[in-house]
Amino acid sequence: MSHPPRDPLPSAQRRVVVSLRPSLFYAFINRGIHRYQQLRQDWHLFDDPLPNVLRSLKGGRRPFDGLICFVQNAEEAKPLSGIGLPVVNCCLPDQPLPFPVVGPDDAAVGDLAARHLADKGVRCLVVAGGFTMEFARRRRDAFHAAAHRLGLPVRTIDHGARSHSDIEHHLVEQLVALPKPAGIFGVNDWEARFILQHCRSAGLAVPDEIAVLGAENDPSLCEELVPALSSIDLAADRIGYEAAKLLDRMIDGERVNDVFVSPGELVLRQSSNRRAIEDPVVTHALRFIHERYGNRIQSAQVVAAVGVAPRTLFRRFSAVMGWGVAEEIRRVRIDKAKHLLRQTHLSLAEIAEACGFPNAAYFAKTFLREAGVSPAHFRRS
Repeated sequence: MSHPPRDPLPSAQRRVVVSLRPSLFYAFINRGIHRYQQLRQDWHLFDDPLPNVLRSLKGGRRPFDGLICFVQNAEEAKPLSGIGLPVVNCCLPDQPLPFPVVGPDDAAVGDLAARHLADKGVRCLVVAGGFTMEFARRRRDAFHAAAHRLGLPVRTIDHGARSHSDIEHHLVEQLVALPKPAGIFGVNDWEARFILQHCRSAGLAVPDEIAVLGAENDPSLCEELVPALSSIDLAADRIGYEAAKLLDRMIDGERVNDVFVSPGELVLRQSSNRRAIEDPVVTHALRFIHERYGNRIQSAQVVAAVGVAPRTLFRRFSAVMGWGVAEEIRRVRIDKAKHLLRQTHLSLAEIAEACGFPNAAYFAKTFLREAGVSPAHFRRS
């Protein structure tokens, strides 16, 4: 990537280097950093891998004013500890480092996960993962604390120290032995995906017997699974914005503290949607809506797919869900549109088509009525 130029920028311009991981989560953090830059208009951003940054610092030069990076441990932090420049870390390390951290509020993530699964009427709560990383332990501990407050038994499935073949056998055994229905929180989407795969291997129905929830809301993991994975959005864009804001204060000479960003919305998909499983008619209707929302379906198509009288479906659906079939179709479309607005650069016309709206104008009007803001404002916020 580009390096800070040798020719000086205007004196008011601040040179900031961003060295983050090449992943979707950190791409959204980067977007938040750029959003802060657009508001300030006095930042000049450079994306550069950390080894390049360290090489440019040799010889005592100061080619930039601050750094936003991803540093996991004290060994990685050592070359940065004496550079004499403000540094903000967007990774929550396992031990204290000599510069401030901005990242997800893992305790809030674990608490939200437990409350969501408990609300699905499960008999026991389970948190699963390999707990070698501090973020996973924080989420596990908060999940346990919330389960105790809710009066539900709680278990931990820890496969961090096991071999791959041992994990397979051990996990299936534990899943089969759980009291049903159970709610399982994988501490991130990869762990939750792992649980879903082994529920299938064990012949366990999701979400009927096991409700599964992840964290990070990576659409490449969540939306391609069957059933699609419910997940907690970690508000990566907001993490990036707060990291940039914190770095600006440090460049101004302020003393700062770590910032932990509350999670965004919990995105409900089929893997933890247990509200309707006791009524097969409603379950069938929900499955049809979630699979066909992009095909411009209306209530009549749902009635035909379920195979009951319209009045019967509408009465039972409203009794279970608290709203009607048409409202559910609209809700699913708006939720999908929100994700596309946040996570893609698709035009409004393309999003309208993907979500089953007849055209961009109708989509914008419906979105404004349901979300309270225009699609363009939602994308910017």
